[in-house]
Amino acid sequence: MNTHDFPRLGRFTLRIPALNLILLVTGLFFLGQVMLDRTVNASMAGGGFAGSEISGATCWALGSSSVRSLQSGEPWRLVACVFLHGGLLHFLMNAFSLWQLGRAVQDLFGGTRLLGVYLATGVAAALVSDAWCALSGSSAPSVGASGAVCGLMGLLLAHMRRRNDIVAQHVGKQLIGWAVVNAVIGMLIPNINNAAHAGGFFAGYAIDWLIEGKHSRKVARQTVAWTTGLTVLCIAALLWAGAGANSRAHKVQRIGAALLTADAVFGDGYDAKTMLPLAQELEEASEGTSFAAEGAHAAAVIRLRSRQRDVVTALQKLYTAASQDCAQDLLHDSR
Repeated sequence: MNTHDFPRLGRFTLRIPALNLILLVTGLFFLGQVMLDRTVNASMAGGGFAGSEISGATCWALGSSSVRSLQSGEPWRLVACVFLHGGLLHFLMNAFSLWQLGRAVQDLFGGTRLLGVYLATGVAAALVSDAWCALSGSSAPSVGASGAVCGLMGLLLAHMRRRNDIVAQHVGKQLIGWAVVNAVIGMLIPNINNAAHAGGFFAGYAIDWLIEGKHSRKVARQTVAWTTGLTVLCIAALLWAGAGANSRAHKVQRIGAALLTADAVFGDGYDAKTMLPLAQELEEASEGTSFAAEGAHAAAVIRLRSRQRDVVTALQKLYTAASQDCAQDLLHDSR
């Protein structure tokens, strides 16, 4: 096996090709999604065979990224979301694309740069996605490796356009064709994160300018350093995502159950006293989440024994915020 494929981190060289490492970690995280989804869907609606479709609540618990999550102080999601997927088909498509493009990048640039570029463009894609959502007034969370995969495509295209040989020009035309097809599919099919794809692609294109441009020698000396730094941050983010996943999933379940209870109370006729036990549950279940402010406000309104209209408004805000962050209807999917 070619040691050129092994990534260097600091003074150490990992004895596994960078592409294999990325695929392994992505596969393990998808397996974790499937296992956690079975727990979450024990109390929430879920269909199909295991892993065919991952619930939004599970993705949120493991690290889907959104504007609200960043505003609430969870930057680790920018890394974790790159290793998460919405279902088996989503995972297989990205894994296949990564295998195809990753082999080319690894052969041309080496395992160290493949790992560094993949992580850098993945985070860049998540940042562009969240920025676009902020500008467009959306709070939709994002998951998937496609932004980083598009980053590898941008890197390869920039590299091929620098070369004058026939093979490079031919490959460059193919890459442009794939990029155009990818953009067209993104416009025709809903729920595809075009902002992440564009962000990753242009980030990869720009990174090639650093790697092969006039500053290439200086950047080459720093390749191991910045790849090591990105990898350490990635490991920390993924450990944080995995360690707290069960707790976050439990919070989503509690919020869904509390909203159902409140809905039942209003159905039987509003009584401020019967709502009081829910106040603490709402506050505790939402604590430390991106919808903690809405949970605390709803609890405060209930404790004040406010009018039904005020309580309904506060609960509606909590329900909307939590459902948007999890990309799942927590009230109806919990029935």
